[in-house]
Amino acid sequence: MNRGTDPPTWEIDVRGILLHPTENKVWLFADIEGYRLLGFAFNYKSTYLYLPSQFDGALIPRFHEVYGCDLYLLEQVAEWVDWDSHRARVVCVLEQKEGSPQQGEWVDIQAISSRPFSIPEHGQLVRQALHKLEEKTATFTPHPWRYRGWFEQAVQWIKQELSRLGYGTVIRIEQGKANDNSAILRANTEQDVFYFKAVADLPRLANEPIIAATLVARYPHLIPSPICTDPARRWMLTAAFGPTLEDPERDRDLLIEAVHLYGQMQLDSAAHTAELMETDLFGYNLDELPTKVETLLQEQAVVELLEPDEVSALHLHLPLLHEYIDRLATSPIPQTIVHGDFAIHNIAQHNGKPLVFDWTQAGISFPFFDMVELLRYETVEAIQSQLKAAYLSAWTERASLAELEDLWKMAEPLGFLVIVLHFRAIAGDSLPLGEPRPYFLRRMLRSIEKNKS
Repeated sequence: MNRGTDPPTWEIDVRGILLHPTENKVWLFADIEGYRLLGFAFNYKSTYLYLPSQFDGALIPRFHEVYGCDLYLLEQVAEWVDWDSHRARVVCVLEQKEGSPQQGEWVDIQAISSRPFSIPEHGQLVRQALHKLEEKTATFTPHPWRYRGWFEQAVQWIKQELSRLGYGTVIRIEQGKANDNSAILRANTEQDVFYFKAVADLPRLANEPIIAATLVARYPHLIPSPICTDPARRWMLTAAFGPTLEDPERDRDLLIEAVHLYGQMQLDSAAHTAELMETDLFGYNLDELPTKVETLLQEQAVVELLEPDEVSALHLHLPLLHEYIDRLATSPIPQTIVHGDFAIHNIAQHNGKPLVFDWTQAGISFPFFDMVELLRYETVEAIQSQLKAAYLSAWTERASLAELEDLWKMAEPLGFLVIVLHFRAIAGDSLPLGEPRPYFLRRMLRSIEKNKS
């Protein structure tokens, strides 16, 4: 959420609930005020409040310093924010990886019940974590990495598969992230680096091992190939393939090439949507958008998060949005594969050529929506027109550039709306920190006004 042009400095307090390796206990520190969760604080300067789960790779070393042992971060279980003071607090559940913790003791539920916590909310979170340990299996959960013991299973599979495939002995495995969509580990052998990814088993997420293998069979020049997959567990291993294109000034030519190749891939994929749908892809079919839009505008959360004049503008533009949907649905541009998170952090270079990775949110929808996602970032503002032109040029066999420009004017506001629906699917009825829906609804309104003029 934008809180002004001058980025404030956010102060984030992070605390851990460290689970015992085998018993129903957690590691706590006791002082005169009661039990206390160990943790640390960090600052960062940003216009937006990013959830600390996005910093998983950085949080793990800090937790190591606090506890004195190697850990896995299982999940983020609570968060509080004060917008006025730019402070936030987060509590994470942790699992031991190697070593033993220091500065505290293992405490069971009986002891916890007999002594207060210095922060009362932490006591309730600890009790919830201990009750969760009583669940016997993580087999049927969409997020199995949130359960003690899962990471060790993943580590053993990584070592087994890399050895079987002749890549040598794994010397180190590090956690990348573990969020609502996926868990990532980085495996280092003496010669190479590999990435393990597990995808949540949720209707809105693709089984990435399957869709990646399907796409790379047709587009090996643009899609990185997994070296090993386990589709039943939604696991895959991929060799490291190069840095991401996160410097538009430096990577300008590669980015322009990437979006043109990507448009060509989408155009070609339109002939294979039946095959792609067999991989159980999620998407925003244009036929379903009108109902989704009307439902969204009736939600109390949307009404509460916007100004009254903005709510009125949304309802005023509803017939126009319906018209845009109808025009796109009957246009020469087919619905086809969409990435769902087509941004520069998901475009890499390998041997001087672009690769598009991270297909967790892939689906079938109107293809231009992906470019709305890419161009919304301030980092590409200087080359937006060049990227858009390179992308639209891939579609000239279906329509003239003038027609494509007209379709773009209708697709852009709908693209922002699809981003809102995506966040709605992720968050459900909850309103997470940095709630993004108002921001993108406002972007949609600005896009409509701009393109009408």
